[in-house]
Amino acid sequence: MNFLFPRKGGHRSSAPRPSTSHAANGPSGVAKPSGPKPPAHHLSVRQKFAHAFKKVGHAFKAVGRWIKKTGAGIVKFGMQIAATAQIVVGKALKFCSVCKPMAARLESSGKMMGTIAEHIPGHMNSRLTKGFNIMHKIQHPEETLIKLGVKGVQKAIEKKHRH
Repeated sequence: MNFLFPRKGGHRSSAPRPSTSHAANGPSGVAKPSGPKPPAHHLSVRQKFAHAFKKVGHAFKAVGRWIKKTGAGIVKFGMQIAATAQIVVGKALKFCSVCKPMAARLESSGKMMGTIAEHIPGHMNSRLTKGFNIMHKIQHPEETLIKLGVKGVQKAIEKKHRH
């Protein structure tokens, strides 16, 4: 059967067949039609295209909702990757005396990009959040060292008070 131009009328086998059992007949004893039933009405080509475009529109809306929900988090994570790469390359280039000006620019642009990435209001899943935090620690080692130092001092104070 052609999708765009369906055959008018039912198929040959859709005509009612007489039945001998009472279960197949209705309460009045009239035989019920058996076999495939023709559709109640046939859609025109324009109606079929309109229906198809409506489905495509719903699909685009669903994709838009997904992008709105997860797109900002993906952009945030990608910017953090780029910022970390710039900072690491900048620190590596500092060892070469000729590349020091370029290293400083790379590091400063990486820090700026990292700050922008941190302020993007996007939600990330737990794995991306964990990776984001690790990259933040790579970008800002002084904060990590301070936190470790504070924890060490706190442990030393607790140890001193126990004795």
